Amino acid sequence: MEPMSDLRLRLAEALSASGYQVTPDEDRLAPLAEKLGFLLETNRYSRLVSEILAANDSANLRSLVLEATFAFHFEIVGVRLLYEVKRRADNETSVDFFFEDDLGAELCIEMRLVQQRQALTTLFKQQLDESGYFGTVLDGDDDRAETIRLQRLILEKAVNSRGELIKFQSDGAKSHNIVAIEVSELHLGMIDDADCVLAAYGDPAVPDFARRQLFGLFQESRLEYPPYIHEIAARFAPFRRAVHAILFLRKVPPGSPIDYSLEYVLVHNRQLLTQEEATKIAQIFNGAMDVWVSIRRRQA
Repeated sequence: MEPMSDLRLRLAEALSASGYQVTPDEDRLAPLAEKLGFLLETNRYSRLVSEILAANDSANLRSLVLEATFAFHFEIVGVRLLYEVKRRADNETSVDFFFEDDLGAELCIEMRLVQQRQALTTLFKQQLDESGYFGTVLDGDDDRAETIRLQRLILEKAVNSRGELIKFQSDGAKSHNIVAIEVSELHLGMIDDADCVLAAYGDPAVPDFARRQLFGLFQESRLEYPPYIHEIAARFAPFRRAVHAILFLRKVPPGSPIDYSLEYVLVHNRQLLTQEEATKIAQIFNGAMDVWVSIRRRQA
């Protein structure tokens, strides 16, 4: 393994090339460098660390740092993950993370980072330049559009434009397929667990104030629904038949691009998992991450 000083130097170069100006001796570089050093010691993340050290694009760097942070959460508590594992014999794609417990149950996890829409970023900058603050508030239509975008980004990690399942196996009896998505920037950084349930199960699953005339990724259609809802349900069907849960992740603190921890909410597919099975899967994540603070406060 390369010396920590060399790792810090190469990390500083990658961050600077990606738009985050740092020097190797800055304290804010230390946490990420230590995480990468720890992951290298496992001998299972050399590819991930190499990609981070070669990064020269902000969006790509942030996605890679998310994967490294996620892996670190598990590895530091002794949960062994495998990185970039092929699960399908019919193509060369792979899932980001693979975990197998002592009883042979498998988790296949595919990750995605949701970044703030460029239009909002531009508007914030304009408001800050003109007045020193921003006062943008999303209305119901904007909230609906943001949740639809969230659904699309989740769907695209498992189903291609032709409606075919990708990445995951469709018939693995032991495999539990999970799409993990980091959502800290969604809804102006004010996303809550009701938004997650809305994306997964649609309007019937959330209180009236949270409803946005949306059909969920895991929601089952009914005969009395209008034709356009049946069309949406058909588009979501390959996802619904193969994905066992959605893992919603949030950064703590939310503003740092490179030094943060992760909290989670797991929303399971009730067609594929019982509550007992979902609880067992959640226990794996409980060992590595906290549930969202908003949920912990309600449970206290």
